[in-house]
Amino acid sequence: MALPDNSGFARLIHQILVIEKKQPLQHIADRLGMAYPTLYARVKGRVAFSAEEIKQLIRELGDIRLVDYLLEGSDLLAVKIPRYRACIQDREQQLHAAVTAVKEAALMLDSLEQDELEKDRYMERLQIHLTEAERALAGVRAGLPSAAAIGM
Repeated sequence: MALPDNSGFARLIHQILVIEKKQPLQHIADRLGMAYPTLYARVKGRVAFSAEEIKQLIRELGDIRLVDYLLEGSDLLAVKIPRYRACIQDREQQLHAAVTAVKEAALMLDSLEQDELEKDRYMERLQIHLTEAERALAGVRAGLPSAAAIGM
């Protein structure tokens, strides 16, 4: 299923690839197996991305904003699986990762408390910080080995 031609998804891809220049358009076109003009038409919103192309873009760019866009309005939360997943084997490392995530979440919320923001911006920032805190904790959980992996 393709997104509408004027989708916010295309605007987000444009932001990431053209404005932020996270990766060259030609490289992404090559990785998606399409010609540069074909990708450019999608980035400009003239042609919709297919579901398969969206999946490939998420894999290639690894930008959580893409998944956030797709999950917006749902009760789902995108969490990036930590690279250190295989490293967290003993309890001390697991505890350290969890404590670090909680500390980082608390620091984010504390910095928000220090901000002198307008009330409407405060709620927006609070939601952003809470989402990041949830992601940090979920990332720790995703990094833990399963019970089967540790012989339980």
